Amino acid sequence: MRINSIQSYNNYSNKKSQNPFFGRALTEKEKPECEKSCKEALDILGVKNLSLILHGSSFPAGKRDFYIGSFFNERAKDLNNFVSMFGFNSIQLGPNGMISGGDVSPYGGKAFSHNYLFIDLNKLATQEYGEILDETSLNSFKNTYHLGDQTDFSGAFHAYDNLLYNAYKTMEYKDFTGDENAQKLKSEFETFKDKSNHEKWIESDAIYDVLSKKVYNYKPISQWDDVDKNLYKNLNRPANKDGLDIEKYDADERIKELLLIYEDDIDLYQFKQFLYSKQLKEFNREMGGKVDLIGDALVGFSESDVWANPDAFLEGYSLGCPGGGPNNSHQTWNMPVLDPKKLFDKDGNLLAAGKLLQQKFEHILQHTKAVRIDHAIGLVDPWIYDKNSVRVESNGSVYTNGRNVSELPHIDPDKNFSKVVEKIILPLLEKYGVDKNDVVWEDLGSQTDLFKQKYYNELNLPGIKNLKWEQAEHVDPKHWWLVGSHDNPPLSFDIDKSYVKYVRAEENGGQQSNKAFKPIYLAGFLYPNWNNEKRNDVILKIRHDARERLKYKFVEMLANGKNIQISFMDFFGLNKVYNHMGTCNSDNWKLRLTPQYEKDYYKTVENRSMDKMALNMPELLSLALKSKLSWNELKNEGNNGENQKIKSLIDKLSHFGDVLYEKS
Repeated sequence: MRINSIQSYNNYSNKKSQNPFFGRALTEKEKPECEKSCKEALDILGVKNLSLILHGSSFPAGKRDFYIGSFFNERAKDLNNFVSMFGFNSIQLGPNGMISGGDVSPYGGKAFSHNYLFIDLNKLATQEYGEILDETSLNSFKNTYHLGDQTDFSGAFHAYDNLLYNAYKTMEYKDFTGDENAQKLKSEFETFKDKSNHEKWIESDAIYDVLSKKVYNYKPISQWDDVDKNLYKNLNRPANKDGLDIEKYDADERIKELLLIYEDDIDLYQFKQFLYSKQLKEFNREMGGKVDLIGDALVGFSESDVWANPDAFLEGYSLGCPGGGPNNSHQTWNMPVLDPKKLFDKDGNLLAAGKLLQQKFEHILQHTKAVRIDHAIGLVDPWIYDKNSVRVESNGSVYTNGRNVSELPHIDPDKNFSKVVEKIILPLLEKYGVDKNDVVWEDLGSQTDLFKQKYYNELNLPGIKNLKWEQAEHVDPKHWWLVGSHDNPPLSFDIDKSYVKYVRAEENGGQQSNKAFKPIYLAGFLYPNWNNEKRNDVILKIRHDARERLKYKFVEMLANGKNIQISFMDFFGLNKVYNHMGTCNSDNWKLRLTPQYEKDYYKTVENRSMDKMALNMPELLSLALKSKLSWNELKNEGNNGENQKIKSLIDKLSHFGDVLYEKS
């Protein structure tokens, strides 16, 4: 097949003679039909999971803006309904552990304590919550200056810490004075504490918080007094049969002292965790599973987790990655490493590290429908380094003595890490009714032979495939597919990148272009039964417009994938980066949706500009169904009734796609 060169082609021209516009977005009457059509299309295409990657802080603010978004305020319900209209059946959150003002990355949070910055403060002024906050107080701490699409973590901490302190004190006062609604809330809180305290984490996290803030003014643990520095290490020592263990006794007495002196502070810490848990349960009940939440299980642990469980960790070592750092040198994550010798005993029973890991994953599965497992390699054959071996060269490159655990027999003589997924993770998934193939296993990174053998060959687990670099024709649909994640820049940043922009070697300085974006491949694979003239129209679009190439990669993914993820930056057409991967950029983790996200989305789709590229889901699904129909005709599959249904659905989706492009 020969395609003649065309000098000029622009499918995105706004000239009325080429692209007429008619002027509106979807009406309330049309929205249910659009949702029905999108979901019917996904069913026909065989897409089981369509998940929007949207971390908690990136949701829009609620009734009042307290400088951060939340995935269970009233605006989150609206957003869930909005994305459900376009076929999404889940939202993949980030890790929701408590962060600190010094490190706002969700991947640096605590393993157990939740991020109380997600609490819907507005609810605390309702009768259900005993009206423990009033409108005046709420208004005095809300955002009063333009913040737009950015989270202000400092402002959020200031507002939440003040308002939640006031709410706690008001609840205590109203409970004492006999207010029935406040008494009911206080009773729920006491029940929560009784249930949580047997898990121990809530007390140890609260005590750590008190020591860090009230006693040591945020100094690192290395600068604490010996008793406090080794509090749980000594507390958990085995009983001394020969007499009194002074260090264990001192630790026990210190715990009692802290619980007495800082009773209100510790209670307030637990109160924040109670509100988070209560509101998340309410949100899940109200949404009725319309859009499921996928939790993110970070591979690491925080400083407080190590302090409270010292026997579970390998002293002196940190988790990292052998590449991807400055100048593709080592990545030093400074994350603690579980001690392989403390995972299992000789009989396979869980020891301290194994018990802690099991508790962490169970804690996540108790609060979300499914889970994303961050850095799966770190649960099979982690790459670790001695913290004292880190050296930084003059060009910024970082190097260590890092090795995978499989290469360090003195550290993991029984290859205990290679047993973690099989003996801990998979049984928990089964316990909570989660199909292992629905789990987002993040397998990206430098893979060892041990990992490949255990993970793919023995356990047959899925991974993540980025179609920016892959042709769907050669990718197993058991994997989760994406065309960019929360760690990648948005689509508008890709338009001028060489891996998208150039489709022929002569355009790319003689270098081979990215095979994933080959126009003839995309058009041929998607529409194998079309004649040359019809298919050439698609080829020309893809060849001469990088936006069309990116668009058709999503069509390729929807037409052939089973488990699909789409970044919120890409769906909504944002032109800012959420996370500059592998950097400590001050703007990382701050991008969020504005309260007028729906209006912004329609406007961005309609404009079809160079600097903002949103996804027109009805259009993408109609093009994916055309691919399905083409393959049916080629293989002589599907009866006339089924194919006619597809054609009718294509017409409906094309209509809704056209509406989104119309001028408002």
